[in-house]
Amino acid sequence: MAVVHVVDDDSAVRDVVRILCRSIAIQVEEYPSIEAFDQSHDSPRQGCVLLDLRLPKLGGLPGVQHIRRNYPLLPVIVMSAHATTRTVAQAMKAGAVDFFDKPFVSQDLLDSIQEALALSYSAQMPKELSIRLELLSRTQRQVLSLIADGASDEQAAAALSLHKKSIQRHRRNALAKLMLKPGEEHLVQSLLKAWNLPAP
Repeated sequence: MAVVHVVDDDSAVRDVVRILCRSIAIQVEEYPSIEAFDQSHDSPRQGCVLLDLRLPKLGGLPGVQHIRRNYPLLPVIVMSAHATTRTVAQAMKAGAVDFFDKPFVSQDLLDSIQEALALSYSAQMPKELSIRLELLSRTQRQVLSLIADGASDEQAAAALSLHKKSIQRHRRNALAKLMLKPGEEHLVQSLLKAWNLPAP
């Protein structure tokens, strides 16, 4: 399961991020430092890192570089209460996928986290998953395409001239075939892009 690894020495920030992520069923693990993160895992393979730029010991740009070098499959989102244009540019150059000022806008951060998780999933997607794609029916592909574009079950039902319950069934079965779990629908858009599914 994808995990948001929150590395911040401010427990209040970690609490806010945990509550935000759990509100949409995203798992969170928390660490007060990069050293604590290193000690907790041999090599996390899926998820993303939400990294505070000002940390004791290993922090700042060296911290970003450390995460990118040692955990290349984990996208890094950086946040700081003391950002400058130069700091942001350096963090992005070091490999961060996004940068947030503290305090951050909750929905913007959630959107960025979901994009980072999708990026992580795509980067680690095993080749055999492409075989599972062939198991999807045309209707299941159409349903996933509509949902990935932001359509609700009701809107997808109207677009495909199907009952809402049929949409829900196709969606559930398609996710099962792709070995995705309920609550991981945010990864569908990444799958569609990776496999270049046709629009319905």
